[in-house]
Amino acid sequence: DAFHRQRHHDPRPLKPGV
Repeated sequence: DAFHRQRHHDPRPLKPGV
């Protein structure tokens, strides 16, 4: 989904500890 795709695109963690 877009959430996972953005996580892969942006190396900065969106959530602490993730």
